[in-house]
Amino acid sequence: MRSFLIVETCGNVSSNPTTMAIIDELVKRGHHVDILTPAGTLNDSSRPQRWREYVSVRDYRPDFASTQVHGGLAARFVRQAKSTVNHLREGNFVDPLVTERRNASQYSCIIGIDPLGIIAADQINQVACRPLIYLSFELLLRHELESESERDLKRRETIAIGNTNLFMLQDDERCNLFCKDNAVSRERCLLVPVAPNDCGLCQNQYLQEKLSIPKSQHIVLYQGSLATWSGRDDFAEMVSYWPDNVVLVVHSRVPLGTRMRRYFDSFNTMGKIVISDQPISADDLPMLTASADIGLAPYRPGPDHWTHGDNLRYIGLASGKIAYYAMCGLPILTRRMASLTEIIEGNGAGLCYDRLADTGELVRKLLANRERFSQMSREFYLRCLSPEKYIGPFCDRMERLAS
Repeated sequence: MRSFLIVETCGNVSSNPTTMAIIDELVKRGHHVDILTPAGTLNDSSRPQRWREYVSVRDYRPDFASTQVHGGLAARFVRQAKSTVNHLREGNFVDPLVTERRNASQYSCIIGIDPLGIIAADQINQVACRPLIYLSFELLLRHELESESERDLKRRETIAIGNTNLFMLQDDERCNLFCKDNAVSRERCLLVPVAPNDCGLCQNQYLQEKLSIPKSQHIVLYQGSLATWSGRDDFAEMVSYWPDNVVLVVHSRVPLGTRMRRYFDSFNTMGKIVISDQPISADDLPMLTASADIGLAPYRPGPDHWTHGDNLRYIGLASGKIAYYAMCGLPILTRRMASLTEIIEGNGAGLCYDRLADTGELVRKLLANRERFSQMSREFYLRCLSPEKYIGPFCDRMERLAS
């Protein structure tokens, strides 16, 4: 039995199906997995029962990925002194990063997720020098950086990349962008699309029963984050073009805050937008997804953050919501973008819109030909996304590095 350490800095372990699939595969092979993730984001209730004996969770601390890697001896001394004082105030007589570094030698591999995760993993691995693996779901691209904090983040990521043995990305386009931006050879990368393990669920009435939606109504489902980049601000206009017997169910994995609730309440949509915001486990999410008629993925690239530009424009096979829709055989409706149009329309899994006004006719077409689109969507998942094709070879590669 080997041990693996995963460093995840955003609390998204349970909502990332590929991370879940990798952990499942390592557990299935009899390995132990330790996860560093923000406190409270992977508690006993959200941790799958099948992980109980093999997976441990500890709190990730932001100072594991030090905010400054440059400066002279005096600056480093001041930073270390401030860090020590903060730890003492919290009752920690030993710097937690020092403890993690001491423990790092027990691991066969250390895995970092996204820029901050790989930076922290590299910091923890400074002494043990175990094989380092980078799971890249968000592309931090040099040509889009505009603040000193972003440039510093890129500098720290670059240092960690220089110490990394294996990289995981989702498709050829994202891999090419990453390799060119970071001077990484393609041979050091493996492609693993974002996708959940196959549940093989058939359509059910979960959302209809949970939200009291009449069976005469068709459901278009949006599931995921509610933000400008995710198309949230288009919902009210979009549904105005839809047939009267179609509703949009917006499923948030966390309860809506007061302002977000007021925002949606302000829409005069005559009941055509229904909110679902009760927490649901990763194991139950496919059941919720499969109860819809159409899956909506209205990604909207923008300038607000480094994750919203080309990282989103070339999302391709890095879209978790599209993977869930396809696994459940939902026809998919998405905004026309180069990386998605080829995937969705090229595989016959759904249709893409240029203008919000187009979505009404596209919804009608998807519903009128739902059986055909559903079959093609499901075949797209089995052919291009199913983790069975990718997770095993990726874990094989990690085990070879660990041996």
